[in-house]
Amino acid sequence: MLDSLTKNYTELVQDSKYNKTLLETQRKQSLSQGLTNITDETYEFILKVDEKRFSVQQEKVFHLYGADFLSHCHNVLLKDTNLFNIWRILFQSFDYCNNYLRFVHQTAEQCLHELFEDVVHRFCRIADNQFRKDFLMTVGKSKTESLMKRVDSKHSKTVAPSILNMKNIYNDKSVSKQSTHFKLKSAIFDQGNSAFVNFVKNDLLKLCKSYDIKMSCSSSNDVIKQKLCSKIPSLEGFSHPKYLQQAVSDTTTVSTSTKSKHATSSEATQSTSGEATPSTPSEATPSTSIRNTSATQPRRRKRKSKFTTRSQRKSSKTENKEEKETVCPLCQSVYIDGDDWIACDLCDLWYDRKCLNLNDDQWDDLEGSDWYCPDCLK
Repeated sequence: MLDSLTKNYTELVQDSKYNKTLLETQRKQSLSQGLTNITDETYEFILKVDEKRFSVQQEKVFHLYGADFLSHCHNVLLKDTNLFNIWRILFQSFDYCNNYLRFVHQTAEQCLHELFEDVVHRFCRIADNQFRKDFLMTVGKSKTESLMKRVDSKHSKTVAPSILNMKNIYNDKSVSKQSTHFKLKSAIFDQGNSAFVNFVKNDLLKLCKSYDIKMSCSSSNDVIKQKLCSKIPSLEGFSHPKYLQQAVSDTTTVSTSTKSKHATSSEATQSTSGEATPSTPSEATPSTSIRNTSATQPRRRKRKSKFTTRSQRKSSKTENKEEKETVCPLCQSVYIDGDDWIACDLCDLWYDRKCLNLNDDQWDDLEGSDWYCPDCLK
């Protein structure tokens, strides 16, 4: 019965639709010439079996059944009625097959089942071995890739240059900050996006502004870093290095807070020691200047309180005469303590709320979030 499923090589070369597969069979022949050439119908049956096997032998099914995975796949193939019906049709042209099935139906049916199981099991042994090789290769490749990603991420964190931060850029005294530009180019070639690991979003936007790179303020940090990495290597320097100059108000605020801390610590030391130290006019002068500096320096916050009394407003007007007036760039109005003003997080300029036409809901939404003026958004 199995011999009826084979055919002569010469006949298949002339009549077969799959005559190209004969070359593969001939290539894999050993010295014993044990491989046989099958008919087109038998070949199509094997393709159906392989198609069914491929739909069952999946990685998710493997994790579901574990050690019983191969047994499950074999049972699915053996219990498939469509495959068995195709197998039965292959023997319709067998000599005396119809008479044999008519007179000894039970025995013929048993023979068909035994041959079907034998052929399917032989095919599965080859297919299972190939699935095992492919699965081990896939798992090994995925593990290698995940390990490489972990090593790369760890390497990028450990070798990130600490010199690249806004503090060092502010302190760069070279012409048009060319030294910073060359350091950025070198770090980008070596590190890629990791060159900006010490920069926050506001710092990245300042770099874009200084390089005249158009970038939306709503863009994520990764998008901004990728844009800088693609543009900086082809540029010769900063287009607007003025945006990388530290604001004077920031420097004054830092120095004032430092002096206040030293003054507080010295007072605490004197009170702890319990010694009465006479005060002199020369000693009183620094403390007075510190108090005046901290009082006149505008606080760096998003909103100014609008709940002020008349006495507070009057005293604030008196103090504002001694300090430099803050003027809105749009309406040229002068800031008065108690008014609602907001500072741009990029250029550090202050704007009047009324001039910006911000309602109460918009004003409340800006609390604690970044805000950029119309000029910086262009």
